[in-house]
Amino acid sequence: MDTFDDTSNWDFWSLRATGTASSAPDGHAGNGLKLDYDFTQSTQTRGVGIWPSAGLLPVAGQPAAFKLWVKSEGHDQRTRLEVVDRDGTLHTIEPAFITEPGWQQITYDVPDGMAYPVSLHRVRIGVHLELEVHTDPAWDPLARGRRGHLVLDGKAAPP
Repeated sequence: MDTFDDTSNWDFWSLRATGTASSAPDGHAGNGLKLDYDFTQSTQTRGVGIWPSAGLLPVAGQPAAFKLWVKSEGHDQRTRLEVVDRDGTLHTIEPAFITEPGWQQITYDVPDGMAYPVSLHRVRIGVHLELEVHTDPAWDPLARGRRGHLVLDGKAAPP
């Protein structure tokens, strides 16, 4: 689908956060897309992401999954893909939290019953602190992941 070598076709998106999207020469393979974020404006759900400048990015075939390389600082962000199916239904695919620093490949399994063809609507990275429960009294929910960046690369839709 897209390797993020050319980031001019992607727009930045945010929810109760600020940031930017820009080209990064240190992608997983070639250039990547760097998402800088600042989540200090709120303690509610916050997020940043990208979406295609054209609105939707058509996906060829009938992929069973999407894969995305992410270079993270390991701040427990939740990753999501939003995909629109043939009927116009928006599907949010949430595989896991990013908890480790460095490069990792994330797999987004397409849910059963998807009406093909599909189009990519948005890639989202966020935090949802008010739902987290921590028993350590020294844990500061704003100390980790307040500000930082991620690099995205090699988004693919396997057949």
